Amino acid sequence: YLLEETGVAIVQGSAFGLEGYFRISYATSMQILEKAVAKIKSFCESLK
Repeated sequence: YLLEETGVAIVQGSAFGLEGYFRISYATSMQILEKAVAKIKSFCESLK
């Protein structure tokens, strides 16, 4: 759902034994990371 709404992909932490968390790849530029984090934050705030 996050990917469809924001274009940002994450992986459930449960795939790595961390229930309740998620993982992101940060193998990109700081500019792209900052945009992605802002999108994730905005998406999470919209769920409240």
